[in-house]
Amino acid sequence: MRTSARHFGTDARFSISRIAWLLGSLEVSAFTRAFRRWTGQTLTPARAKYLGRSTARDAMA
Repeated sequence: MRTSARHFGTDARFSISRIAWLLGSLEVSAFTRAFRRWTGQTLTPARAKYLGRSTARDAMA
């Protein structure tokens, strides 16, 4: 499940709720907490990093 979460989590074609559903989690919050626990980062920075974009938080640093 962790590998799938990393794969889908960085794929911008899927919404976070869709990814949660695909992985069998009905609660988006549960999926986002698990993703952060597994990868050490939240979905927004993970997606931005994969897509080569910076986040608003990166711009403030």
